[in-house]
Amino acid sequence: MICMSNKIKHEIETIEIPGELHDRAKQGVKQSKAEMSLSKRLIGNRAVTFSTAVIIVFSLLIGSTFVSPTMSAILAKVPFLSNITASEPIEKVMTEELNELGFKVHRVDESPYPKKIMYVAIDGTETYYEDVKSEVKKEAEDILQAHSYDAFSVKTERYNRDEEIVTEDEMMEDLSEETKQYVNESNILMEEIHQKFEEKGFSIPTFGVRHNQYDHYVTVDVPDTEKRTAEIKQIIRQVIDSKDFGEFDIKLNIFNKERKELEMAISSKVISPLHEGLRARKEFHTKGMAYSFHPLPLQIIVKTTIDSSDKDAKEIAEEIETTVEEFLATEEIQKVMKDEPYKIIVRSSDQKKIN
Repeated sequence: MICMSNKIKHEIETIEIPGELHDRAKQGVKQSKAEMSLSKRLIGNRAVTFSTAVIIVFSLLIGSTFVSPTMSAILAKVPFLSNITASEPIEKVMTEELNELGFKVHRVDESPYPKKIMYVAIDGTETYYEDVKSEVKKEAEDILQAHSYDAFSVKTERYNRDEEIVTEDEMMEDLSEETKQYVNESNILMEEIHQKFEEKGFSIPTFGVRHNQYDHYVTVDVPDTEKRTAEIKQIIRQVIDSKDFGEFDIKLNIFNKERKELEMAISSKVISPLHEGLRARKEFHTKGMAYSFHPLPLQIIVKTTIDSSDKDAKEIAEEIETTVEEFLATEEIQKVMKDEPYKIIVRSSDQKKIN
C-alpha cells in the first residue's frame, strides 16, 4: 500500500475543482477507472500519488513553468534573466540534455516548494544506476549552472517502473473515511449543479465546491454582464437542499471580463518568469513569490530566506527591488501591464518588509 503524507491528504481534502474543468476532469476519472491506474510522481525517496482527476485539475489551473518564445526576448533584456531557459521548462531541458549525453534518464522533477532540488530519475538496472549516478549528478549540476540555476542542487534516484502504477482504489485507501465521504459528496454536488446549469442555459465560466472538515461552500464566478444572480443562487440552493450533506454557503464572485483577462496575463507573463528567475539565482535569496490584485495596487511580494536582522538584508532587498523594476520597465512587459499600478514588497524570512 502506498502511504500518502498528511500534507498531501490535506491538499486533497481542501482542493476546490472549478466547474469549467469539470468535464475534462470527469473524463480523466473515467479513463483512470477504465485503466485502473494512476500516475505516481517520485520525489526523492518519497512517493506522492495523485489521482488522474487531481493531476488534470492542477495542470489546468497552474500550468507549467513554460514561457513562450516571445518571453525569451523579454527575459534576455534583463541581466539576471538572460540565461534562464525561456522556451522550455528546465526539467525538460535537463532530461533531454542528459539523454543526449548517453544516460538513461527517465525524467527530472523539481522538489516541492520551497525546496530547490532537482531529482533525476535514472532508468536501468541497479548496477547501471550505481555505475552512472555520480556522473549523472555532476552533468546535471553543470546543466543547471549553464542555465543560471545556481540556487538548485541535484539528487539522483533509480526509476522503479514497477512502482509507477498504482490503482485508484489503492490511492483512496490511504484517505480517511471522512475524506472519502467529502470527495464523494463533492462529486455529486458538482455533477448535479453542472447539469442544472446546462438545463437552464447558463454559461458559467467557473464554479467550485469546497467541502472538507473546515469549509463547506460553493463558489461561482459570474460575469458582471449576467443579471440572473438570484436564479443562479436558487439553482445551487435547490441542489444542496436535495441532499443531506450539511449546510453550505454560496459565494458569487462578480467579475469584469476585461479585468480578469488582464490579471491572468500579468500572472502568466509577468509574475511567472519573475518567480522562475529570482528562485534560480543564489544572489537573490528568494524562496518564492506571491501577488495580489485586491485591494489595488497590485502587490508583488518577493519572499526571501534572509532574516530582517541580517546586516546585508536591506542591500539585498534593494537589489531585488531594482531588478524587478528593470524587468517591469521593459517595453514588452509594459504592454502586458497596461499602466497597472503596483507595489513591490520584499519580505524577510521572519515576515518583515525589508525594502
